[in-house]
Amino acid sequence: MTDDFAERLKRLEAAETARNAINKYCLALDRPDLTILETLFYRDITLRGYYVGRLEGREDALAYFAKAVSTPCKHRKHYTTNSIVEGIDGDIVTAQCYFFSCHGDPEKMNVAWGHYEYKVRLQSDGGEICDLNIILDQPVTPIGALEPAT
Repeated sequence: MTDDFAERLKRLEAAETARNAINKYCLALDRPDLTILETLFYRDITLRGYYVGRLEGREDALAYFAKAVSTPCKHRKHYTTNSIVEGIDGDIVTAQCYFFSCHGDPEKMNVAWGHYEYKVRLQSDGGEICDLNIILDQPVTPIGALEPAT
């Protein structure tokens, strides 16, 4: 394997690790499963956003999300798209993607959308999100009732 090929492969693996990290974050919110977030958040994570303000550290981030997902609901889904890796600097991957989320019960659903700007610290067994900025273009908004699938 040439050095050029090995370097290209390393960049592709780093980009995929970052995409996997943000998708695991969404999965953790949807289930909800805080143990996923515990392993996914870097110990010194910076979390920012419309509802979050600014939080520093894994413990504060986990406490915020524990409260955010504490209300039971039938549907909780986060979708990501248009993922872009903006750069790789050593063991830090900088990326962003759009998101759309919906949560609630069939009688009362809420939606929100925007984009995530995030950084992932590469580890030997994957990556940890070390910076997450949740930018809302549309804050959580009720949309009314959904028709049940037949």
